Amino acid sequence: MSKTFWETIFDKDRVNTGRQTELDLLKAFSIIMMIITHCIDDLYAGYADHLPFLIIDDVLAQSIGAAGFMICMGTGIAYNKNTSPDSYVRRGISLLMTGQLLNIFRYAIPGAIAFLLSGEEPARDFCMLTLSSDILQFAGLFFLCMGLFAKLRLKGWHIFVISVIANIVATPLVLKIHTGYYAIDQLIGFVVFTESESYFPLLHWMIYPAFGIILGEILQHVKDKRKFYGIFLVPTAVIWGLYYYFGIFTEQNTLKFYNEYQSMAYVNQADGLLQLICNFSMICMFYFLTPLLNDKALSVVSFISKNINRYYCVHSVLIYYMMFILGLVFYDHPVNTAGCYILCVVTITITSIIVWLYDKKLCKPMHAFFSKNTGFWYALIIVITVLACLFASMGPNNYPHLLNEYNDWI
Repeated sequence: MSKTFWETIFDKDRVNTGRQTELDLLKAFSIIMMIITHCIDDLYAGYADHLPFLIIDDVLAQSIGAAGFMICMGTGIAYNKNTSPDSYVRRGISLLMTGQLLNIFRYAIPGAIAFLLSGEEPARDFCMLTLSSDILQFAGLFFLCMGLFAKLRLKGWHIFVISVIANIVATPLVLKIHTGYYAIDQLIGFVVFTESESYFPLLHWMIYPAFGIILGEILQHVKDKRKFYGIFLVPTAVIWGLYYYFGIFTEQNTLKFYNEYQSMAYVNQADGLLQLICNFSMICMFYFLTPLLNDKALSVVSFISKNINRYYCVHSVLIYYMMFILGLVFYDHPVNTAGCYILCVVTITITSIIVWLYDKKLCKPMHAFFSKNTGFWYALIIVITVLACLFASMGPNNYPHLLNEYNDWI
């Protein structure tokens, strides 16, 4: 292709600096699919016997979803005008504390209540999940890294190279670090995968937001998005299809996402790089889908996209409390397929209502109240986290995590 062709697509100046609807659509899709996935994981027994749930949970969720969530976070960083190191650090600490507060509500509180009601030691052990790595903790750590990257004035491609090197370094360390103290291993699990609840370790997952930063920097120079996405639409879809074929239907030990679900946490280079292509393919598809949506549908997409962290936090708490209530009331009668579909709809609906009410009525007064004593609230979150872990350590120390299938208790 001639240089003239590329000049019709790209501009040397930043000409595409507004909201990117296709990215909003990916974020909205990712969080709704994440809600459905968590309902299947935590509220439904035997999903492997129901093909739609099997595809959602074991195929789609392994290649898009959380990865797309983090890629979009990276593009948001690229489009953000406030790029000072201090702003990144403040955002990182805020996300870390939000993640810990979420863990208190979905692990510490229900675990303690369940123990008081039942006296079962697994409920006490469950409280140790209060100190665990999840998507918000990863996001917080990445923003702390961005503070350093901004201080060093690194460009997007520098950050991506660092993220690839980090993944290469972390891969041979998977399950190799054992201090003999679970809480310490759990803290290390925030950075590299250990035998604990370390779902999104920093060194393994940096490639997703780092790729998003590069994509965001490129998109700002795209003046003809139809041509840009049109070039990549078919090739990326073909690669995506081949990835599914070789990952699901062939015997090999390189692409692990579809035969080791835990590998989502300790993603290797092959899976990670191919998933970047899968998610970019989704972005290409969503670009060509957005013209088919009317203004009302686009406003819903925009609302979900802007409130994606709230959707994540609210739905996660709802699902865990549903899980405990259902476990106490219907212990011998697990949720069936129809019930799971209903719970998915109920969870999405209640989450949307709560997020809407918070956005319209509570956001400003709560922000004004809690922002006055931020240090105090952060300290309180840390103290409660430590107390929850100490409470958990008083039991048999048979802590649930993704490697032991949560001891078949939750």
